[in-house]
Amino acid sequence: MKRFLQQRLFQHILFWLGYFVLMITLNAMRQERTLALPSLGFDIVHTLALMTIVYINLLVLLPRYLVTKKIHIYLPLLLLMITINAHLVMEVHEYFMSISPDYWHPKHPPSNRFYIGFAMVQIFMVGMTSLFHFLKENFQLKEEALAFQEIQSHQLKAELESLKAQINPHFLFNTLNNIYSFSLFKSDKSPEMILKLSELMHYIIYDCKDEEVLLEKELEFIQNYIDLEEVRVGETLDIQIDIQKPIIPYFISPLIFIPFLENAFKHGNSVAEKDAFIRVELGIDTLDMLTFRCINLYSANPANERNKTSHGIGLENIRKRLQLVYPQKHDLKIKEENGVFNVELKLDLSERIVPN
Repeated sequence: MKRFLQQRLFQHILFWLGYFVLMITLNAMRQERTLALPSLGFDIVHTLALMTIVYINLLVLLPRYLVTKKIHIYLPLLLLMITINAHLVMEVHEYFMSISPDYWHPKHPPSNRFYIGFAMVQIFMVGMTSLFHFLKENFQLKEEALAFQEIQSHQLKAELESLKAQINPHFLFNTLNNIYSFSLFKSDKSPEMILKLSELMHYIIYDCKDEEVLLEKELEFIQNYIDLEEVRVGETLDIQIDIQKPIIPYFISPLIFIPFLENAFKHGNSVAEKDAFIRVELGIDTLDMLTFRCINLYSANPANERNKTSHGIGLENIRKRLQLVYPQKHDLKIKEENGVFNVELKLDLSERIVPN
């Protein structure tokens, strides 16, 4: 029953049926009789005429002229139809008066006053139904916007999970390969690397499932990652790290810096020069702006061309992720000049401060 009452057609039928009953009642009261059978035909014509102007306005005039801002066409057409409709109803009114002159009360308004009265009724009904139409449309638009935002939110979460999933396996795969290489030579560094990897995996499995983590935890993860890579590369790279811990706590999207660090160690370690280096800087200023810099030498050797594809995919993934998580709140600059790969990422964390 509830679903039936909510159907648009039934609501319209119920409205006009109520209007028709109201007209019969008012006419009966005006004629001072209990039943107004002689005017029943006229009440039907009156209601149908009013329905005609209302639905022509809702279905034709509003969408074609008013919504498209052609009010100079809309108003003349509407007034013309109201005038014609009122004239036709007045003619019908005079006809019913002629066939039953004894029925109509002496105080019943003459035709010219009835003409004006019915024109005013049309204007009122057109205005009221137009207002309801726009209110309903506005409500539907808001509902659709909310539904779209919800769908978009789910899509963003799914895409973020997909992007994180593309980062994690690649990183873990490289790290396990490194540990395997050390274990083959029974290196004393293997236990240390396994311990570091265990801490990294704990962070990835248990903390990174959330959309945001504490920046302090992310910095600990970065430091563990760098320590693990330092064990692997040994003294082949000059590594300088300057990570400043924040004074106040912030939230940040997890694993946001790892693709840059991973590329720095992968490509920096492939450089044959003795002065190969990696510089990593991270700090937050008084305006809650986080600045991350990662600089390393890279080899332009054609032998490394096969790494460009995966390198480009990784950077494209992180660009997408930044756009999803920090829209209008980030600035990523990447430069490749004279064998130096320079990354600078700025994140506005002013809205990511952990509440007290």
